[in-house]
Amino acid sequence: MIEGQTAALGAGHTSTLSTKYNLGNLLLNAGDMARARALLEEAAAGRAAALGEDHQSTQSARRACAQCDARPAQDKAKTATLSALGGKGIHATELEEEGKLEEA
Repeated sequence: MIEGQTAALGAGHTSTLSTKYNLGNLLLNAGDMARARALLEEAAAGRAAALGEDHQSTQSARRACAQCDARPAQDKAKTATLSALGGKGIHATELEEEGKLEEA
C-alpha cells in the first residue's frame, strides 16, 4: 500500500506520511520495534519537512519514535512486576480496589 501511495502521491505527501505513521504505530503495538521505528522516523522527518517541526502531527510522530525506545524497558518492568506478584497477572488497579496495593 505504501509503495502504491508513494508512487501516486509522492513520498512527502501528507497522506503517504499518515499511512507510514499509522503502520508504524501498528507495528509498535505488535512489538516489531525495528520496522516501527523505521516507518515512524520516515513519517516524522517527512512531516517536519512538509508541516514544520512544531506541528502537532510532527510531534506525534516524534513521540511514537520515543515509544519505540521506551517499550522494551516498559515490557521488562511489566514482566518483573508480574513475576514479583507471583505471575498472577493482577494489575495495580485491581490490587488498589481490593485494598492490597500496599501489601504488594
